[in-house]
Amino acid sequence: MAKKTNRTVKKPQGKPASDDAAVWKVLAALVLMIVSLVALNKTASLYDTSGGFDIVHPGSRLCVIICAVLLAASVVLPLLWRRPVVRTVCLYVFALSLLWGLTGLVLRLYWTDEMVFLYFLHSLFYCSYMIYQLYQTEFFLVTLVAGFSGGLFYRFSRGISASFPGIFLCAALALSVVCACVLGHLAGKNSGLLSLGSRKLRVFPAIFNPLMLYIACAICLVCLIAGLLLGSLFFYYCMFAVIALELVAAVYYTFQLR
Repeated sequence: MAKKTNRTVKKPQGKPASDDAAVWKVLAALVLMIVSLVALNKTASLYDTSGGFDIVHPGSRLCVIICAVLLAASVVLPLLWRRPVVRTVCLYVFALSLLWGLTGLVLRLYWTDEMVFLYFLHSLFYCSYMIYQLYQTEFFLVTLVAGFSGGLFYRFSRGISASFPGIFLCAALALSVVCACVLGHLAGKNSGLLSLGSRKLRVFPAIFNPLMLYIACAICLVCLIAGLLLGSLFFYYCMFAVIALELVAAVYYTFQLR
C-alpha cells in the first residue's frame, strides 16, 4: 500500500505588486489627461474674452518661468542627492514641467490658434505613458514615432512652408525615424539589450522582433516624403494612415501580451 505523504498545496498568488502599481499609475494618468484637456478647454474659452486675455497671457509667461525652474531643479537635484526615490520624483517633475512649459509657450506665442495641437500633445503624452506601463517598450517607441508624425502631418495639412520651423520639424521626424530603426537593429541583434561600452541596458524584451517597428518607421517616412512632393492635402490623409497604423500596432502588441 502506498504511503501517504503530506504535501502543502500552494494557493494561487495574486498579481505582482508591480502590476498593481502599473494599474494605479495608468488610472492616475487617465485622470490627469482628462483634467488637462478640461483645463485647456476652459483656458481657451477664457482666452477668447477681453478680460480673460489679460489673465491668461501674462499667466502663460509665468507658467513658462515656473516650469523652466522646475526643469532645472529636476536635472540638478538627482545629481546632488542620489537616491532612487529622488530620481523617480524628479523624472516625473521633468516630464510634466516640459509638457506644461511647452503649453504655456504655445499659448503665449499663438494664443488659441494652436489649441488642437495642445489637445493632441497632452493626449499623446498621457496615452504614451499608459502604453509604457501596460505594453512592451517597442509599442511605446512606435507610439512616439507615430504620434510625432501625426502631429507634424496635421501641422503640414494646414499649409507647407519652407520656413525654419517647417524644415526643423521635417529633419526632426526623419532623425527620430532613423534613430528608432538603429535602436531596434542594435537591440534586435542582442536579444533586446543595448550595449553601452561595457554595460548592457535592457530596452526591449528578450523575444524582441523589430519588424513592426521597421514597418511603422517606413510608413511615417514614406508619408513625409510623399506629402512634401504632393502637397498639404496629402498630409491630411496621412494623418488617418498614422491613426490606422497605431490601431494595428495596438492589436498586434495586445496579442503579444498573451
